[in-house]
Amino acid sequence: LHPERWLLLLSMPRWLLAKPPKDENPADTLQKRARRFFEGGFVQLWREHKWEERLPTIAMHRAREGKSEEQRGAETVEFMKQAARTRRLRQGAARMMDTPSVPPNKVAHMQLRKLLCADVQQAERAALHQWRTQRRLGQSEERAHALGEELIRKTFLEELVEKWRPRLAAARYKKQPAGTGLRTEHLKPFFESLEAEFVVLFEAIERFAIPDSIARIAATVLSTQLLKRLDDGTPSLRAGTRPIGMGEALFGMGEALFKEAWRARASWAAKTIGPALLFFGQMAVGLRSGGEGVATALQLYCDSPQLDDHAVIVALDYSNAYSTSLLDSAARATLMLIEWVEQLDEATRTRLAIKDVSEVVKAAEATLEDLAF
Repeated sequence: LHPERWLLLLSMPRWLLAKPPKDENPADTLQKRARRFFEGGFVQLWREHKWEERLPTIAMHRAREGKSEEQRGAETVEFMKQAARTRRLRQGAARMMDTPSVPPNKVAHMQLRKLLCADVQQAERAALHQWRTQRRLGQSEERAHALGEELIRKTFLEELVEKWRPRLAAARYKKQPAGTGLRTEHLKPFFESLEAEFVVLFEAIERFAIPDSIARIAATVLSTQLLKRLDDGTPSLRAGTRPIGMGEALFGMGEALFKEAWRARASWAAKTIGPALLFFGQMAVGLRSGGEGVATALQLYCDSPQLDDHAVIVALDYSNAYSTSLLDSAARATLMLIEWVEQLDEATRTRLAIKDVSEVVKAAEATLEDLAF
């Protein structure tokens, strides 16, 4: 659990799992790299993978977007064939949309700084900082030491295996590769052969027994922006931009591991808090495909012949994506939710189908911990 071991683990996609050279067998490449690593060649392996070449540049953007429609169409057809052969259907559908990306420039850079809250001052993180201090989330060494003390007990590891084995088996396959191309499917084969190591690792993540520097690395995101479309379907800066983020920008394994470790608890928290949020007009929280269900229900309502054109439906596009609303605002709202739910009367609890107030409070506190960490 030392920072050096974390760094070695998170850096594996770059020095060990990077794409092998053309016409070289992947298994041979892995064995060769492993031998070089144990012979002390880590620095050379690290430098061989030029991750900077994956970052967008003005020249790359000009070359990509300056192609003729005929050439772009031919490349799209070839990409679709390859996507169908490798079952990357979501990537194929995204390529069919052919949405241009925003060229790198100062305006786009400033927009990304705003979206990523790069210039947010400490005062704007007051609620999160206070919660982090109260819950001692910054004291990862103490948490790691406590976990190590429990691991001395032989039966504790067996308990961890029993807890995490179903979650490791149910880990989702990432449909879209991140900055390094690493997906969960690259990790799953190791879950069984290195089960003891991974269950301890996931338990450490869930307990926040992770060095702060490592948590910052795992949160690194490579961001870019796509052009939105005008009413006639033409992509244009006048229509605004749609930011997207690719995790694992520099290392590659952090985001996948952290998401899988927290997925079960996040799902439980959303389902538990969902009924309480209904009081505030938030629907379908914690429900599988809940957003699509609400949209379908509204469309059926709008298409109903019983309305007889006497209803007006207004849809608003809220600016709450990609940290446009600061996390501290979410933290303050969650604290207010805890205070509100603890004072609920019996009639309101029954109407909202809230069975256990203390469980809702625990779920809200878990949400705050994730936000603060």
